[in-house]
Amino acid sequence: MKAGDYSTRLEWLSRVTDATPDPFGQRPLTFQSAGYLWCAVEDLNPTRPTEKESEAQKTSATIRIRNYPAVMAGDRLYDAAEDDTWTVKTANATDDNETICEVERDDRREVPS
Repeated sequence: MKAGDYSTRLEWLSRVTDATPDPFGQRPLTFQSAGYLWCAVEDLNPTRPTEKESEAQKTSATIRIRNYPAVMAGDRLYDAAEDDTWTVKTANATDDNETICEVERDDRREVPS
């Protein structure tokens, strides 16, 4: 892929798993910035999944990331230009010098922490 194919700059928010548990033993969802990545956001697909009898609008997409960053499921990618936060569901490296991620956006517009 040519460098020009990756036209979106996303901030990589890596999930921190060693956060101190709360009094109930639950670890809070915390993220730290791991830098910026050049990406291509493709295949936007709005859906309406029903979980536990409540409906929430979700949008899924495929994001291609230039090179092979250590992005993993649970991390987030933040697009400041669109004010979108994408949660990574899967991340797979390819032979084409890129990482392909299946992501999901909560259309209630969460703010990254």
